[in-house]
Amino acid sequence: MEERESTDASAERVVVHAPSDHEGAAICGLLAGAGVAATWAGTVEEICDRLDEGAAAALVAEEVFAAGRGGPLLAWLARQPPWSDLPVVVLAAGAANTTHGAALDLLAKRAHVALLDRPVRGVTLVAAVSAARRVRRHQH
Repeated sequence: MEERESTDASAERVVVHAPSDHEGAAICGLLAGAGVAATWAGTVEEICDRLDEGAAAALVAEEVFAAGRGGPLLAWLARQPPWSDLPVVVLAAGAANTTHGAALDLLAKRAHVALLDRPVRGVTLVAAVSAARRVRRHQH
C-alpha cells in the first residue's frame, strides 16, 4: 500500500459491502444522493482490492466476519502504515449478537470502528460515513 494524495478521487470514496447485491446497490445509491462517492465490493477479497485502489472508509456488514471470512480484511488492516487508521463502519445484525464478537473485537484493535445496528435510518448511515471520511481526511 502506498500513501495517496488526499486530492485523489479514490481517496474520498467509501467501499461498501452489504449482505446482498440489492442492499449494496441501495446503500451506494443513498450515499451518492448525499454526495458521497461509493463503490460496491461483492466479496471480502474485492473489499481489499478496492481499498488498495484507495478509499476514505469501508462500510461492511457484520456478516463478513461469519465463518472466518473476514480474515483478508483484518490482514489488510494490519498491513496499514503506522500513520493510517482506516475508518470502518460496521452494519450489525441488530439484536444482541455475540456470534461475531471476537472478530469485531479484533477489528476494533486494527481500525477506527463505528457500529450501527440494522435497520439503520438513511440519515444516520450518511452521518456515520461522513464522519468516517472526515477522520480519514485528518489522517492525510
